[in-house]
Amino acid sequence: MHSPSIHNTHRRLPLLLASLLCHLLSMAQSDFRTPWISCPDLAAGEQAWFREVVELDERPAEARLTLITTGYGELFVNGWNVTTAVRQPYREDDDRGAALGITYDITRYLGAGSNVVAIHYSPAEWTEKPADRQVAAHLWGCYSNGSPFALDSDDDWLCRPAAKRLLKSGDERIDGRVKEIRDEVPTYGIACWKPVMSSPAAFDADDYDEPEDHSPADYVTHIVIPDYLIPTHEGMSCVFSMGFNGWLRVTLRKAKAGMKIRIDDTEYICSGAFDEQVCPFVAVRPHRIVHIVGDANFKAEMVHSVEGLIIGPRDVSPFE
Repeated sequence: MHSPSIHNTHRRLPLLLASLLCHLLSMAQSDFRTPWISCPDLAAGEQAWFREVVELDERPAEARLTLITTGYGELFVNGWNVTTAVRQPYREDDDRGAALGITYDITRYLGAGSNVVAIHYSPAEWTEKPADRQVAAHLWGCYSNGSPFALDSDDDWLCRPAAKRLLKSGDERIDGRVKEIRDEVPTYGIACWKPVMSSPAAFDADDYDEPEDHSPADYVTHIVIPDYLIPTHEGMSCVFSMGFNGWLRVTLRKAKAGMKIRIDDTEYICSGAFDEQVCPFVAVRPHRIVHIVGDANFKAEMVHSVEGLIIGPRDVSPFE
């Protein structure tokens, strides 16, 4: 009769071997080639969504996705935002448009059957001609028995314009009437999507440097509210006690569909939902006294709340 310790070791051995195989697989996948894809017919500065349905035999033991982009990318898996910071990958002023990427552990977001991977892409800055190389994605992993699986971005992916776009001024325009579908259901809204355009030149893993674990990254580090909300003839002024660098997040209530407003550096077209929230994706600006103005239908009482989202490294105080 085996002792309990030996019996447990025998039970754990297959799991240990599968884990070792997964580890070796992840090392092998550090060298890969995958096609660049782009969303055709985008307007200047327009952002885009990409999606693909991944079929898995069972819940994976390990899965990772490397997302490379010439702009900024936000990754969703089965409706969950797995991006760990804002405006990823982090960019310095001199690497606008460079191919940068990040690898995400997406194991816990995947299950057996159909899984939807969606990517929200934005150019890093406004250009008159949209980039023909926007994103490249490489997904790989293994099952509990150690058998591998892999998927690359290719002609099977779908895309659609997003509700947001960058303006030549550096500001951002958002059309609230365009529904942002993160695709929790594989077939939901499928008629809104169209085939991507893939680049003949594949992306090579040697073409970029992935940031280290402690590389710079931007986060929403604090949320502040204004000290004063002052109705004006044009709309409303919001006064914060201290200036900050980041985004403004405004919640509107009972705004009319198609109504146009401007919140400092963000233009917004209202959806007409009972509550709707306005927040940019790229443009990070300094704020202290914020002016909210709109067309003839806009009223100050439609502004339900105003928040300042301070963006920067986690280990740096925005008030120093």
